[in-house]
Amino acid sequence: MFDSKKIANFALFLLFGSISIHSAENSIDIVNEFSNHLTKWAKYQEQLQYQDHNYSPRIALNELLDIKRFRSDTKQITSLACKYRIPTSKTYDAKTFDDILVDAFGDGTDAYLTNIRFVPREERDPRYTDRTTVSCKFHFSGINPSSEECAFILSDDNKILKITPYSFKIDKKTGRRKMKIDLSDLDNDGERTWGIGYNYNKFFPIGLGGYVTNGHVMMGVDVGYAPKRPDISPYTTRKNEITDLCNYKISVGEYFPVFYATYSVGFFAKYVAICYGIGGVALKGDKITDYMRVQNNSNGSLQYETYQLHTSEIKKKFIMRPNIRGFIPCGKGYAITLSVSYLWAPKYKPLNSFDFGLGLHIPIDD
Repeated sequence: MFDSKKIANFALFLLFGSISIHSAENSIDIVNEFSNHLTKWAKYQEQLQYQDHNYSPRIALNELLDIKRFRSDTKQITSLACKYRIPTSKTYDAKTFDDILVDAFGDGTDAYLTNIRFVPREERDPRYTDRTTVSCKFHFSGINPSSEECAFILSDDNKILKITPYSFKIDKKTGRRKMKIDLSDLDNDGERTWGIGYNYNKFFPIGLGGYVTNGHVMMGVDVGYAPKRPDISPYTTRKNEITDLCNYKISVGEYFPVFYATYSVGFFAKYVAICYGIGGVALKGDKITDYMRVQNNSNGSLQYETYQLHTSEIKKKFIMRPNIRGFIPCGKGYAITLSVSYLWAPKYKPLNSFDFGLGLHIPIDD
């Protein structure tokens, strides 16, 4: 009577549809709130704070920004910076943005937003479809341009990351508008994070990795330990020192992996990191040496001497470890990390193997 597959598909449609609507409503609410604080700040300055000690439009507006990462590069902000002799720049951070507004509103400039609209994924810049975007028209009195089409870019935790000019082109295939924006200054430049995680390899079941990032650069250390002899072909050695058939020394060794450590450097972006590590693996095993010597006795007879020596040794071999890591955002800069690496030992091919990691990515507060 009921098609379970259709019901499941309909349920998923409702679920993701509601999530999408909720996201759109939240982002529009944030920009509307920004507009409200902006207008009150421009109109009343800090008089509202005098009337209500719990509210300051300037503080409330700044609380909507991602203070550490916020940037603005609109023509209006540059025009205001020139007007009030604030050093101009390609982009302005949160502190400079605040300084510009303080001077502008202190001089009687009015400001407000109109035409606030959520930008759907299909209209966003193809490079930044994951960025929640709201478009609007930004108005300032007394400057040129007095109004400008802008885009508000929001973070995963609904903080305003950037206010940037909104421009678009028409997609010839679909007839839809496609945004053209530059968010290169948001791609982790100057952001510092760290992470830690568990790595599993069939030869090294106990593994640990850690890393730090600064901007796009990632540096990390990974280690692995085998608590018992792994199921792997041993690394073998053989050395023959033969003087003649009756005088020789033959050494044979078998070694198994115990521990490895690598240091890696690579490229880090918002959702992916690619690194290349180098290091070494410690192999522990036994060497058996067979000796045979023949010498003349005082009575002219030959004396044969044979014996065997057992020794334990550790050998070290060079390894490489390329790695790719993905990030699943959890909000406020935190993320779950999933990684795949390849342990590559050029001189010990049986050790070549994949390992898999699970970890936590953590922001570093300045």
